[in-house]
Amino acid sequence: WENAGAATWTDGSILVDSGSATFVNLAGGVFDIQAGGRQFTDSCGQGLVIENLGTLRKSGSTGTVTLGVNCGSGDKVVHNRGLVEVQTGTLRLSTQTLSADHTGTFAIADGATLVFNQGTHAFNTGVSFTGVGAVSFQAAIALGANLDFDTLKVVFENSASVSGAFELANAPGGTITFDKSMTVPGSL
Repeated sequence: WENAGAATWTDGSILVDSGSATFVNLAGGVFDIQAGGRQFTDSCGQGLVIENLGTLRKSGSTGTVTLGVNCGSGDKVVHNRGLVEVQTGTLRLSTQTLSADHTGTFAIADGATLVFNQGTHAFNTGVSFTGVGAVSFQAAIALGANLDFDTLKVVFENSASVSGAFELANAPGGTITFDKSMTVPGSL
């Protein structure tokens, strides 16, 4: 399934129920998630790849939406190579078996939260963070480039870990909190 225009998800969960599936939000496409308390996943044991090359926006609801729910089997991954914009509520990005590759922009508004949950998330050249909202790392991250979190409120918790000897930084007004014991191989 590909989106090259404007698609809006307003209610219900999206479930891939037969075989593996790939959803590509193409460059120029806008996938606006207005649902809350929902998930975009497979029926376990299948496979799901979500590839964002355009704008993937979480708006309209203060609830939590999870992309790529880990149900114990099957490959699941969410790649951001465009813009992920969290305007309201919480957006959770999960991976299983495969490593997510992020080279795009993550913009998080005041009062909104982006959660990197489960699996491994690789942050490579071109990736950027902006906004004044919150980011929670609850999964392994592999740094292939320096990460500047701008004025975001960032927390590393649960199963978070960092690999790759690059720099983690923030701007005045931003915070980076380690809510667990962990080694950061690069610099802060």
